Amino acid sequence: MYRYRNLITLLLLIGVLFTGCSMSREPGIVAHQMPKTIESVIEENGEEESVLFEDPFEAWDAVAVEPYYMQWGSGEDYYNDRTLKVYFDEEVKDPSLIWVNRTLESSERLSPVSKEVQGDIWCWQFEVPVIDTHDYVAYGWQVGEMRTPVYEMNGLNGVGEEFQSEAFVVLGDLQGYLAIQYDHYAANLESMMWDESFDGVLLLGDVVDQGDSLEQWQYYMTATKTVSLDVPILSAIGNHDVKGSRDFYEVLFDYPMNGCEGLPNSTGYVDTDYARIAMIDTESPSYFPEQMAWLEEIMSETDKPYKIVMMHRSVNPVFYQEPHMKVWAEVIETLDIDLVLSGHDHIYSRTMAQDTAYVVTGSGSGSKFYDQILSSGPWEVVYDEDVAVVSTLSMSEESIEFTAYAMFEEGPKVVDFFTIK
Repeated sequence: MYRYRNLITLLLLIGVLFTGCSMSREPGIVAHQMPKTIESVIEENGEEESVLFEDPFEAWDAVAVEPYYMQWGSGEDYYNDRTLKVYFDEEVKDPSLIWVNRTLESSERLSPVSKEVQGDIWCWQFEVPVIDTHDYVAYGWQVGEMRTPVYEMNGLNGVGEEFQSEAFVVLGDLQGYLAIQYDHYAANLESMMWDESFDGVLLLGDVVDQGDSLEQWQYYMTATKTVSLDVPILSAIGNHDVKGSRDFYEVLFDYPMNGCEGLPNSTGYVDTDYARIAMIDTESPSYFPEQMAWLEEIMSETDKPYKIVMMHRSVNPVFYQEPHMKVWAEVIETLDIDLVLSGHDHIYSRTMAQDTAYVVTGSGSGSKFYDQILSSGPWEVVYDEDVAVVSTLSMSEESIEFTAYAMFEEGPKVVDFFTIK
């Protein structure tokens, strides 16, 4: 029933090669900026600012091996427990993270807390210092005696006097098998990252088509780093992420180590200022009873205004009919979960049941679509066009606001909007 858009993909590739054009955006939406090197900051601000950089960086002339990819993760406390995974595509010895304070007057050298090797990817994980709500920091790398340029980072802001809401970009299945499909995902993500107040990215699984394909994971990493995210990515593991092996997925995505017993690398929860967000592993059905008990425990004890669940497979799909997923509905609605985000269907839909909003997020890259096979159901909204969908989730004390955009070439268009109070 599904269809890959090979012809469209080929035509898009030809268009990109001949025109060099990227997806256009709505007026007012601009690309998230690449990190600035210290040298560029000095150039912008004038030479008088350079005194701030002399002491920590006077020896930073030699360039070390640059990381292939970096991805931020979160511990339980979303704004104060941050991890950074750093990936090299060649073996290096003992890299250090150089962490610099807001004024750039002092620096701290951090050693990795763990190392993982999967295929030709070497991954080191760092635990970063607690970051002040309004802090701006910089970072660089040292390998042996060699150091990289130092980059400005400004994406680790929590809610404070100037931040009375928090917002996330939400994407369903990317599931690409060609590099250009991940380029489309990156363009979609970039067109949403128009405001530096976005606090993170939520992925609803099937990041790749084949979980044991290093090539596909490299497509994802290469595309994601062009957007230069300096916020965490939270993910719900999908069936294609584990196809062949879940090893690459578990190396790439970081979980808070507070999940269901037996599933530490695919379940967990984070506390933002306004919500507790739990990630469920729908690819381990034998653990459903344990996950339900865990979800009941963590959601019953929270005093956060909102409760959100991320899961790949859907409770109220319009394509897949998976009876074993229906058991989640009673648990979710008994716990007064406000919002359930899922993927798997490659069709955007929304269902309201017992004050719970169920959103199936559609395709985040446009690489693959399904046809709706049921003519009637509990859904309030179904968007079944062959167009990628990217959504934004904004939370404040007053409400959750959720907006879904169809990512047309001429710019994003709203296809659904709803509020939870």
